[in-house]
Amino acid sequence: MVAAREPAPSAARLPSLSVYQPLAAFLGVRDPVRQALGAALVDAGFAVVDAGEPLIWPDSAVLAVIEPECALAAGRLVGQLRAAAGMPLVVALAGYWCEFEPELRRLADAVLHTPLRRDEYLPVVSGLQQLAARPRWMPAARHN
Repeated sequence: MVAAREPAPSAARLPSLSVYQPLAAFLGVRDPVRQALGAALVDAGFAVVDAGEPLIWPDSAVLAVIEPECALAAGRLVGQLRAAAGMPLVVALAGYWCEFEPELRRLADAVLHTPLRRDEYLPVVSGLQQLAARPRWMPAARHN
């Protein structure tokens, strides 16, 4: 006796395939900057979250956008991120004529000036999109 075959599942019942979407986390970033840069990152394919205070780092984040108040805070924050999260890309925000910009340039992958200018941050976002799409920036699977 041959059992009747079930019909193939409809497209509506098929599980959706998960597509890798790089995650960017904002740390201490003020509203006007968060809105402009967040929109550009979303347009580039990133999901964007606010990591909050105290720092709650999402395991899957590949990009940190930080707005430190001083070089010491930036150094401490980047050190914590790199130790806890592996090697995320780091974009630091600084005001124009910032006295600790040389230190930020040493610590971060990119430095953007506030107030943001589209002609400055859009090329950086494009470069980040290309870096984040590479497999080496994908978060490693955790085995417990």
